[in-house]
Amino acid sequence: MDILTPLFKHVSPSVRYYFSGTDCEGGSYDGKDPWGHLHLVKYGSMRLDVPGIAALNITTPTVLLFPRPCAHSMAPAQDGVELVCGQVDLGVAEQSPLALSLPAWLAIPMTDLPAADTTLELLYQEAFGNGIGRPTAISLLLDYFLIHVLRHLLAQGRFSDGVLAAMSDARLALAFNAMHERPAYPWTLEQLAERAHMSRARFAANFHKLAGIPPLEYLTHWRLSVARGLLRQGRPLKSVAAAVGYQSPEAFGRVFAKRIGHTPAEWVRGQLSQIPAPSEAAADV
Repeated sequence: MDILTPLFKHVSPSVRYYFSGTDCEGGSYDGKDPWGHLHLVKYGSMRLDVPGIAALNITTPTVLLFPRPCAHSMAPAQDGVELVCGQVDLGVAEQSPLALSLPAWLAIPMTDLPAADTTLELLYQEAFGNGIGRPTAISLLLDYFLIHVLRHLLAQGRFSDGVLAAMSDARLALAFNAMHERPAYPWTLEQLAERAHMSRARFAANFHKLAGIPPLEYLTHWRLSVARGLLRQGRPLKSVAAAVGYQSPEAFGRVFAKRIGHTPAEWVRGQLSQIPAPSEAAADV
């Protein structure tokens, strides 16, 4: 069952290319920016340092994925290193379950991603070439490459608990997909259990055990995730409220402020202040 497409319908993951070369803008990040990172180690060796863990020496082609803001630094070895880097948006601002369920960082050998070989070849041709429209082409290829990475993580069962683990359960996935596809629908516990072909009690217990949150609590969380995405697009408050199942903007605003700690208008203003400036590296490297 495709558990990613209903998520992507409302919170689409993306990678914004900003660097290719031998020294990733100094290779040091404080984790204060509102996005994650994707680093593709094409060739060479380097040391990865993440606060609180032992340094990792990378000597083979590797994918480094930071789904959320995370402090880290990279130091090339004497033989140098070739990298392609991008800013990752998996829906952190919207509190997407995908962004929150992944580990803080992952290191995946390229050999574990054979299905991405063709994409990777095209990506490197663009990243180390000089074609017209190169930055945009690289960003689009990085988007597709990220899908390969997410497919790999789900196929390998890398998640033993949390929302992604619960979504990987064949029966619970039916209920998740229903909520993800139709966040405005007034789902009841009984209806969701019916979707999962389980009794009400068994569904509620299994969902809570795997996801770590009751089903209807998750539904509220998902609705607010979708709402934040729509607000970032500039949709009117009345339209957003209706799209996520609230009878009035006032009712939606009360729930939003209680859960998020800010009114919708305050939250939007905070997001606008974090919009990054265009990267010069993507145009010049």
